[in-house]
Amino acid sequence: MKRSGKSNEQVQKFPKTASPKADSRAVVVNKTQAQVDELSLITRNQEELVDELSLITRQATGTQSHDVADRIIEQVTGVHVWPRPKDASDQVIQAVLTMAEMAPQNATEAMLAVQMIAANDAALLFLRRATADGQTVEGSDGNVLRATRLMRGILALVQMTARNGAVSGTSTSSIIPSLTCFFGFADRGRGEDP
Repeated sequence: MKRSGKSNEQVQKFPKTASPKADSRAVVVNKTQAQVDELSLITRNQEELVDELSLITRQATGTQSHDVADRIIEQVTGVHVWPRPKDASDQVIQAVLTMAEMAPQNATEAMLAVQMIAANDAALLFLRRATADGQTVEGSDGNVLRATRLMRGILALVQMTARNGAVSGTSTSSIIPSLTCFFGFADRGRGEDP
């Protein structure tokens, strides 16, 4: 390095290259083509994943339309109240798995399944609150009453689906008498509380 005569500034001389513009253009073109190829692969993979997810949700909900399947899955993600899934992706996974276990064959069965899931989660939440530390007797009774009403709703849905043959792959003939005896419906009229 040498100093310029006018000040204490240092001047550094760099060796000249043959054609800096040509080299930089080639690098830019190569990087751009690689980025285009990578983006194309990512887009193709995303489209395949979306198609696969669409098929999974339609199969899990028993529906024909991706929009209807999404709506049902979204409803199930909202009704999981206890225990609440950790994050949004966990909510969706739990919703799809729950619907797959319910195995609805069409949109009507899927809607009934959502109602059963919602009533079940809410009933369990009320039962949990009934036994919470420090719960008053009145508070416990109120929560048990709410849970019982919800469980009756679930039982009614199970009975209805059993009568109509809507529960696919499941024999409800053995569980209905058990539920009826457990909740004491055998000798009660409709709408009475325990």
